[in-house]
Amino acid sequence: MKSFDSVEHAKAHAKKLTLPLLQSVIPNAKLANALELIAKESGFKTWRALKSHLESPAYRFGLQNLGMVLII
Repeated sequence: MKSFDSVEHAKAHAKKLTLPLLQSVIPNAKLANALELIAKESGFKTWRALKSHLESPAYRFGLQNLGMVLII
């Protein structure tokens, strides 16, 4: 299961890595298809669900706390 630290990170992954691989099998695949695929690989039903999760205050707060714990 792939995890991302932000929507931007997930989109960059989809654009740089997932989309080219997907297009090698399905030549007319679009970025939206790659985003849906990484959402499913991350345990979400849709890209919208993954995006909502990454933007949620609880998730963002958890990331900030993780960073603080690692620094201390």
